[in-house]
Amino acid sequence: MSDLHGGSAGPGTDGGLGSRRGRRVRPGAVPDARPGWETGPATAAVPTASTGPFGSSGPTGPDQPSEPSQPFQPTQPSPEPSFDDLLSPGTSGYDRGQVFDVDAERPASVLPVRPEDAEPYADEAAVEQDLVDDPYVEDHTDEPYAEEYVDESYVEDGVDEPYAAEAYGEHEVVEEHLVADDDHDDYRDARRPRRRGRTVAVLVVCLALLGGAVYAGWSFLSPIIDRVTADEAPAEDFPGPGSGEVDVVVEPGDTGGAIGSTLLEAGVVASRAAFVAEFTATPEAASLQPGTYRLRKEMKASEALALLLDPAARQSVQVGVREGLWVSEMLPEISAATGFTVEELQAALVDPAVGLPPEAEGNPEGYLFPATYSFEPGTTPVEIFTAMVARHNQAMDDLGVPAEQRRDVLVRAAIVQGEASREEDMAKVARVIANRLERGETLGMDSTVGYIVQKRALDLTQSDLETDSPYNTRINTGLPPGPINNPGEAAIAAALAPAEGDWLYFVTVDGDTGETIFTSDYDEFLAAKQQFQEWLAQNG
Repeated sequence: MSDLHGGSAGPGTDGGLGSRRGRRVRPGAVPDARPGWETGPATAAVPTASTGPFGSSGPTGPDQPSEPSQPFQPTQPSPEPSFDDLLSPGTSGYDRGQVFDVDAERPASVLPVRPEDAEPYADEAAVEQDLVDDPYVEDHTDEPYAEEYVDESYVEDGVDEPYAAEAYGEHEVVEEHLVADDDHDDYRDARRPRRRGRTVAVLVVCLALLGGAVYAGWSFLSPIIDRVTADEAPAEDFPGPGSGEVDVVVEPGDTGGAIGSTLLEAGVVASRAAFVAEFTATPEAASLQPGTYRLRKEMKASEALALLLDPAARQSVQVGVREGLWVSEMLPEISAATGFTVEELQAALVDPAVGLPPEAEGNPEGYLFPATYSFEPGTTPVEIFTAMVARHNQAMDDLGVPAEQRRDVLVRAAIVQGEASREEDMAKVARVIANRLERGETLGMDSTVGYIVQKRALDLTQSDLETDSPYNTRINTGLPPGPINNPGEAAIAAALAPAEGDWLYFVTVDGDTGETIFTSDYDEFLAAKQQFQEWLAQNG
């Protein structure tokens, strides 16, 4: 190989460590002959000299006869030349243009020693600069031959690393800049797809961020645009008051501009801008609720807004369910409010889509939360009951009732709801239930018997009180197998946290006020019962 053992003495010579494009020779091949150089089989080019590799004369020139190459023979060691001598051709015998047979055996002492870890030649940077523009180096390099035998690792380092190591014992002597930039074209091309992949990933992230920014910006600017629109010149408006009927739907999250567009499409207002102007100028407009509203055609914008704020214009179906009702009592009331038949409602209750919790075991009693509901036109029976069950689950979550205790708490709450006449007495009723259960006594609650026969307490007969049923707490200890009505949130909270007390009995003594006496003494209980009978006799 060339360019491994010496540098060029100047422009127009072969190679050198400072050259950007040195000549690269395949191992075992014979380089091109140059004047003054002899070639031998399977060896690197060896300069001929009259006194050997370290003689006083340099390599033979064009006018000097060449001598056959001789293998290196170690002789009597002579004093090692200084580093400056090694850099001076023709003085100490070592010419920088010399190339040695790297396969020949020779003592290590004849190799030049770099002082203080210096590079082989201190002026290599200068030599490299001198050879950058060398036309011979740039134009006469055997490119096809180099490309044929140089693999990717060779191109990347600029030299056959094993040969460099053999010549100098140092990998650092060969630098990446020895290969011209165009030798790296294929290497760069192989790496480009990865850069393109990263570019695509960055582009996707940027587009996602841009989309989010646009959405956030529009959400922020839309109300501002509505206000700016309202400040423009007066928009077209109907004189009013309008005629006929038309239902419009206000969706959740609708702005004044969105509502104005809906009214314009329905023929209620003459222009979106006219309604937006009224909407932004009316503070009460912020209280407008989503729903279906019945308006008139060709209304004045201000009158259309006033009608939207009127609860009477709301077309939603209001369903009110009272606490403590049985399901059998609920269905007729829901039917009257919605127009669905009781049979349609009963069929909907067994639909799995209603979403009864597992502990209900398919029985909706206790799980239809009592409240006032607002349903939009077109709501189905299944959707009605789904909303009621969801509200029950929400109440349980809000009160923090553990999942494994919900059935027990709900059964107690239903009894509390059925027995307590006033909300302030609910926690006391819950304590009576807890105390009697702890003592192993029957609860003796008329409300549980009433659920069996579907009668309220005042209508129960002695025969009813003797009904054989697991729900009859007069003859069975413990809790009934399930809720006996649909309790409200206050009853559930009372069952979850009973009041402190030792009461075992309670009697409502005044049906008008709901006054109730609590006691742990049986005789006091009997006296309270007599007091209630007297009130009942007086008030029929």
